[in-house]
Amino acid sequence: MSADHWGSAMPESSRHRMVGGLVGAGARHLAARLPVSRRAAALGLAGALVVGVTPAATTAATAAAAPAGAAPTVAVAPVAVAPAVSAPADALERRPGRRGPAIAARYSWEQAAPARLPDGSPNTLASKAVGIDDAGHVAGNSLDAAGTAVGSFLGAGRDSNWLPSAAGSFAGTVMAMAVAANGTVVGGANSIEASFPLWDRRGRLRLVLTPGSHYGPVPGAVNSSGVTAGVLVGVKVGQLFYGRPDRLRALPSLREGNYRVTGISETGTAVGSRHHPFMRNDGHYPEGIVFTAAGTENIKTTQTSTVDAISPNGRYLIGRVGPDLWEADRGRLAWVSTSREPVYLRGVGQLKARAVTDSGLVVGSNGERAALWQDGRLVDLNDRLRGLPRGWALTDVVAVAKSGALAVNATDASGRSIALKVSPSR
Repeated sequence: MSADHWGSAMPESSRHRMVGGLVGAGARHLAARLPVSRRAAALGLAGALVVGVTPAATTAATAAAAPAGAAPTVAVAPVAVAPAVSAPADALERRPGRRGPAIAARYSWEQAAPARLPDGSPNTLASKAVGIDDAGHVAGNSLDAAGTAVGSFLGAGRDSNWLPSAAGSFAGTVMAMAVAANGTVVGGANSIEASFPLWDRRGRLRLVLTPGSHYGPVPGAVNSSGVTAGVLVGVKVGQLFYGRPDRLRALPSLREGNYRVTGISETGTAVGSRHHPFMRNDGHYPEGIVFTAAGTENIKTTQTSTVDAISPNGRYLIGRVGPDLWEADRGRLAWVSTSREPVYLRGVGQLKARAVTDSGLVVGSNGERAALWQDGRLVDLNDRLRGLPRGWALTDVVAVAKSGALAVNATDASGRSIALKVSPSR
């Protein structure tokens, strides 16, 4: 991520070592609001005992996360999980299918945050997008001058609305962290809690109880079934969690590591990275991981790696692979898999992937510029946008909808962050 994300003034390489890339876009802000001594621990990045088992087939994992009418699990004992015969979410060594969005010739834009604050006054606050649903609604947060979230929203233009406030249920700042294709939003708080907020696709708020941890949960991703993946944060110990709101569980822990959760497919496969428990550069971390309710599996490579995104159908994984990914910008972007060696992408420049579609469209940032990549072609989104005010720049594409609409973060002439919905022009 660029250094302007969530108000952090720390250099990117240092911030990456400090918080391991964090858990989703919202977590970068949460880390910035905590004392330095607690940032790594509060995001599950100061140490974790993590399962090193192989997940079962995705269908079995989805069934395991189905509602059962029982109260959420409070504590889970380690359970051995038998290796699966075949690994989930393999990235095939062929070009992804052409169904789905492609890079458009031109794009139009509109601001994503509501034009007025809840009290009716004009909204002149900064804003950050964290995702977009398939209806084209951007999820994000409005921020005050200190970078503190003052409200979460879903929508764009005149159709943007504030999500019901969860501030009364948490001691600290509450903000949206991720959104599913159907509009389900999960959030987090920078305080010690045993729950996180979830807004359903109608905007109704509920609090999701989680297994206990010292600093509480940090959700990283959610799908349309409500299956949420994230990190339970402890004192020098973090643990992955996974499941639907009424069947959430902590994954058994057998291997040390810290975590970054970067996505989950509609079929229930979650992805992320495991980092060194003491943030040391020993040449073995980070490790790209794939996980479900059944357990966790590394991607296939002898080098250090990350998994930065997974397509909605769970078929395509994209990440970085290289001999030393301790520095955030190192390594090469590749299709990755739990059963096949990485397939390196051509023509990607310095692209940092934030999302990938079922058609192989990759979105993210190239330097400080919002960028799109598909079939060997890298495009600066700024060059394809109509009517952008003077002094504005698109800095990062954080997500893409099935229609090709994009959730984008930009800066205006004063350097203020602005969340945008960017749509292909007809």
